[in-house]
Amino acid sequence: MSRLYASHNTLLLEQIADALAHAGIASTMRNMNRTGQAAGELPPIVCWPEIWLRDDADMDRARRILDGMLASLEDPGEAWTCPACGEQLEGQFGSCWRCAGDAAGS
Repeated sequence: MSRLYASHNTLLLEQIADALAHAGIASTMRNMNRTGQAAGELPPIVCWPEIWLRDDADMDRARRILDGMLASLEDPGEAWTCPACGEQLEGQFGSCWRCAGDAAGS
C-alpha cells in the first residue's frame, strides 16, 4: 500500500476516492476521525485524512486522476449558458442547477 494524497478537506478526499473507484482503482481512506484526537500533541498536517492505494501498481493512473482533479479546482473552466433553459452557470458546474441539463445540451 502507498499513500496517494492527504488533505484537511474530507469532502475532496471522498470525491477523489470515488473517482479512483470509478476507474477501478482500490483505495482506503485513513485518519478520517483523527484530527480532533491528537489536537495540540501533533502538528495538524500529521493528522490529516489520507488516501492510500491498495495496489502500488495503480500509482501512475491514480496520480493522473488526482492531478486532473486538482487542476480542475484551480481552473474551473469558462462560464456557460444552459442550452435547455438559458440559465447562466459558472465553469465548475457540469450540469444546470435549474433543469439538470448539461453543457453539451443533453
